[in-house]
Amino acid sequence: MSAALPVRVTLALGVLAALTAGCSKHETAPTAPPVAVAPVLQVSPPERSIRVPTESDVVVDFAVDVDESTLLATTLFLKVDTRRFAYTFDWSASARRLTIHPTGGLVVGRTYTVEFTDRVRKTDGTSVFPAGWKFQFTTLSIRPFRTPMPEDGATWQSKFIRLRWDETEPEAGLVTYTLFVSTDSALVATRAAPSVGLTGGRWIPTTAWAMGRTSYWSIRGANLRTGEVLEGPVWSFRTVPVDAPQDSSRVLPTLEWASTSASLLRCNYIDLTVSPSTNNFIQWRTEAVPNDLRIARVDFVIAGNPAYTTGTAISLRESDRPLDACAILYPGPPYPKPGVLATASAGGQGLYLFRGDALSARLEATLRDGDGNGYMFVGGPTTTVSFTIRDPGLPGLGALRVVTYLPPPGARP
Repeated sequence: MSAALPVRVTLALGVLAALTAGCSKHETAPTAPPVAVAPVLQVSPPERSIRVPTESDVVVDFAVDVDESTLLATTLFLKVDTRRFAYTFDWSASARRLTIHPTGGLVVGRTYTVEFTDRVRKTDGTSVFPAGWKFQFTTLSIRPFRTPMPEDGATWQSKFIRLRWDETEPEAGLVTYTLFVSTDSALVATRAAPSVGLTGGRWIPTTAWAMGRTSYWSIRGANLRTGEVLEGPVWSFRTVPVDAPQDSSRVLPTLEWASTSASLLRCNYIDLTVSPSTNNFIQWRTEAVPNDLRIARVDFVIAGNPAYTTGTAISLRESDRPLDACAILYPGPPYPKPGVLATASAGGQGLYLFRGDALSARLEATLRDGDGNGYMFVGGPTTTVSFTIRDPGLPGLGALRVVTYLPPPGARP
């Protein structure tokens, strides 16, 4: 009978047996789950970006192969709020790039949503976005200044040329504009030039531009709803030279006029009376006048009846609205706008001559842009003048005589 092993040896053998038994079983380590590949690498404009230019396209770069046939108007949406926005798109399979072209460009000051449904598929038939996917961005709330009028660098421009720029639509919020203008480009660029505040996308000068000089101008826009401010580039134009040849004058016949007091209304009558107790309106036919003219001078002549004249100064002002048929009341509407376009006093043979830079500039803007509300006569508190508007013996009476400059060959309007 063999001797018993010591206790410590018995325990050691037990541990060794246990270890040996454990080593005889080969266990496999658990496999890590596959890493999910994001289907989109990047988007432009970036997600949640702001102040996005309105001329931007939307670009989505994919990390997977997409079945182009599943990119449809029912699987891909471009939205403004909850309204679907029209678009076209291009798909590059080699670059895995989707480019969305918003129809007519993006709207200013709005939040856009690009949304993909789960029906957009990979080329293997599985869904690109099993739960759908979308991202958003917000456009700049001021329309970028891209199209100045006159064009940047234009030459041989009228000495009364009005300035126009891209105006932001009212839906984006109230946008105010600051116009900077000078013959020194550095002053305009640094915003140290004289400036004027405006609420619309046009400015009509009240004095003529210097002839044969280059003027520089720029616009700052400020959206009062969003607080965004946008600075425009510096543009320039050059006016006609001092010795520019003049064209023969054009005559614009009167279209209609009206005069009313509290008790008497007359429309297209041979005369009208300007007094503290009357309201008077006149406008001219301008359809046949080309909008590329360069006005040198405007003359408007009417005849006053000396027997019915007290006081002499009569001013011509722009009306706050066009004349609708013969709808004129005393004391208004229509009402004269602030600012005198021209002032006339009685001259020889009872004729009144209206001539002024502001009148010429206002008329040229009307001819170029196809707008304008007409004009109103305003007298002083003691002025009463009976004017003759139409007289067969004086064919030029009541008409605008417009003297223009000849454009050079190839000049831009």
